[in-house]
Amino acid sequence: MSREIAGRMFSIAPEEVKEDDIRDALSELANIIAGNVKALLPAPSHLSLPTYLGGRDVPDIDCEGSAADAGGATLAVAVHASR
Repeated sequence: MSREIAGRMFSIAPEEVKEDDIRDALSELANIIAGNVKALLPAPSHLSLPTYLGGRDVPDIDCEGSAADAGGATLAVAVHASR
């Protein structure tokens, strides 16, 4: 699914998408989601830049998450809180 997302964002065929394209596309998608989440938070609220983990294990910290099914693939978004 990440290859399809990157292809659509950059108007290139999925088979031509490189790993850097995937990282850039998913990082931008996370940035868009984070901006929308921040608008819902009470002021003053701060968010760091989103981090693309690329399938690596997520650190064991407080987390709220959501997942969506898209054509048989799952896109998961997690918000991690630090104190």
